[in-house]
Amino acid sequence: MKRSEIKELIIAYFTFSARERIGVLVLVSLILILFIAPDFLPEPKTSISIDDSAVVALIDRWRVDTGSSFEYSSPSPQKKQTGFSSGGPIGNRENHTGKLFLFDPNTASHDEWVALGVRDKTATTIIRYREKGGRFRKPEDISRIFGLSPSLAMRLQPFVRIKAALVDQYNESAFIKSGKVRGNNNMPVPSSATLKVEINSADSLQWLALPGIGPKLTSRILNFRQSLGGFNSVQQVAEVYGLADSVFRIIQPLLVAEEGQVKQISINGAARAELAEHPYIRQQLAGAIVQYREVHGPFRQLEDLRRIHLITEQLFEKIRPYLKIP
Repeated sequence: MKRSEIKELIIAYFTFSARERIGVLVLVSLILILFIAPDFLPEPKTSISIDDSAVVALIDRWRVDTGSSFEYSSPSPQKKQTGFSSGGPIGNRENHTGKLFLFDPNTASHDEWVALGVRDKTATTIIRYREKGGRFRKPEDISRIFGLSPSLAMRLQPFVRIKAALVDQYNESAFIKSGKVRGNNNMPVPSSATLKVEINSADSLQWLALPGIGPKLTSRILNFRQSLGGFNSVQQVAEVYGLADSVFRIIQPLLVAEEGQVKQISINGAARAELAEHPYIRQQLAGAIVQYREVHGPFRQLEDLRRIHLITEQLFEKIRPYLKIP
């Protein structure tokens, strides 16, 4: 095909007839109208969506405060589909139309929780949590209950009334002396007059029986005791990593330390590595003790340690029970 013929074909392909040009103009006009028209049309009315759980909580609170018999029932999607009417719980499901009344989550009985709409299994979990010393300190705490749905927790929060006396039960008089609190192994915690734990001979079960002491703290206590060579005083238990001061104050009256239970290290015969293993000595001080021996000869008495500039009076009193001359 010649070049001139190709050129004629291209021109013919891109050339519009009068009718085609009119069609293109109409199409472009329609597109422009559809694009601009929404700006000139009135905005459609939109409905306001309100969280059902919030509405239920507000109406229920108004009903209790005013004594009104008005009831609001928010059908769930499942009820809309199946046609079930609102009523009591089916099986062991939560009842979002349960009876509402003011309650204290720290004292409410199992039956009261169930009456509020909480499942039987969840109510049992709450009772066990309280028996182990757990406490609710503010209304929002009930939302952390395992097995309690967020919607039911929000519905119940306006009716929570926590007594101030129970919020402060994490003290010795209410927590220990009452003898009603249970330890981490769910066994009753006796009063301080009957329960005494000898800190150097107590096993893991005895530590677990103490309020506020769980498996992790028990492991840390036993490891610290071993690295020390035994506790010299009850106060040393407070040095365990992760043991809160408030918990130590609770268990302190229950702890006793017998004399002569610590393992002593010979400061004249122990190598630097052995000295450094002790939590109160460590590498730097162990090196200073060994260096003093090499320069001045063996220690004649423990008081000679005071000549080492790294040892303060306070540190000397801490390490003294763990050291010996022979």
